[in-house]
Amino acid sequence: MTETEIIDLFGEPEQKFDEPSRQYYYLGRAGVGVDDSLLRLSFDKNGELESHDVSHD
Repeated sequence: MTETEIIDLFGEPEQKFDEPSRQYYYLGRAGVGVDDSLLRLSFDKNGELESHDVSHD
């Protein structure tokens, strides 16, 4: 998927960085409400999704 397709699907990300191209979406509280879950998306130079992961910060 492209960056534009993902924004169309999920809306504007909570955070967006240009170098390297990354987006962060807040997913809510994890477990017993102590940690936040974030969906992290990275894009290549052509705007195609390169990698993704979910972190619990």
